Amino acid sequence: MSHTDDWFNKRLRRQHGTFTGSHDELDALIEWKKDWLLKRKGADMQREFTIQLRVDFADEEKLPHLQKTLKQCARHALATARLISDNPKATQIVAYSDDFYSGHQEIAIMEDDIQTGLDQVGAPSEVDEVSSELMAAVTNG
Repeated sequence: MSHTDDWFNKRLRRQHGTFTGSHDELDALIEWKKDWLLKRKGADMQREFTIQLRVDFADEEKLPHLQKTLKQCARHALATARLISDNPKATQIVAYSDDFYSGHQEIAIMEDDIQTGLDQVGAPSEVDEVSSELMAAVTNG
């Protein structure tokens, strides 16, 4: 009997008291319970990965380049994890930096790219009123 079977046997006895069936029936019950528990446990399994990078530099101008690289890595890892995950909505990622002087700072992985594009072309971010053409299309259409 393996260590895993022994563990399941003890757990089964704790849950159900003394088993009065044959050894074959007990083995079948242990296998059934083991498979059920492993499937249940596997469905709820989570894995957390950690990557830490420690860099020494005196020039603060290098920091944005490094943050850009870390954002790209984090977005790539998040996209890959969501593609292969059984529950993509539960997949999460966080990036942050720490130093002695400024402390803990979270790094925004996903910026508002649409607003950034609107700002670059000088378009207004809020539409104050609906155009007459749009209103006519909605009411007559």
